[in-house]
Amino acid sequence: FIKKARKWRKAFGGGMRQVGLLAGACLYALEFNVSKLKEDHNRAKAIAAALIDKSYIDYLYPVESNIILFRLKESFPSALFLEKLKEKNILAVLFGKQQVRLVTHLNFTDDLLEQTIKSIHQINI
Repeated sequence: FIKKARKWRKAFGGGMRQVGLLAGACLYALEFNVSKLKEDHNRAKAIAAALIDKSYIDYLYPVESNIILFRLKESFPSALFLEKLKEKNILAVLFGKQQVRLVTHLNFTDDLLEQTIKSIHQINI
């Protein structure tokens, strides 16, 4: 019984020794990076402000964190939009057919914010 239980415990991740590493990373983030979240959120709001009046945006969800989520108009191919962003070294993720997600993070600087906003203004239909 014990041998079988150990096998199942390991199968469900009970034998993970990496948990300590993950916990350490979380503790570090809580201690040193929580104060920087406001910067990420403000940068996300700046990107949203650049997107709000674009003709290819159907709906921009309210930005309450470092995540920018919006829906492209049906007439604008989402693959083309992602390609245009990628050409400018901006990575985005498609959620569904026309919904796009952008995320700011710890290494996303004010210079990158300016480049991103400039790139968004260059994408036209």
